[in-house]
Amino acid sequence: MAAKQKTSDLQQIGINIRRIRTEQGISRAQLAYEIATSEKQLSRIELGEVNSGIQTYIKIARVLNTTLTELSYKVKF
Repeated sequence: MAAKQKTSDLQQIGINIRRIRTEQGISRAQLAYEIATSEKQLSRIELGEVNSGIQTYIKIARVLNTTLTELSYKVKF
């Protein structure tokens, strides 16, 4: 029986970013442009493959008109 894989904190933040972005009807390309990064880099953020600096998360929160708390929802500190 396979063990259930735990979602990492970075993956959870990425899931939250993707959820909020899609709920608002914002494309990955549009968000990437607004935060001055590549679409590929944003994809890696949403997949939890990279740990971006706090400034990137602040930019994402501003563009999505949300808070860092909402981006980190379900992340245990």
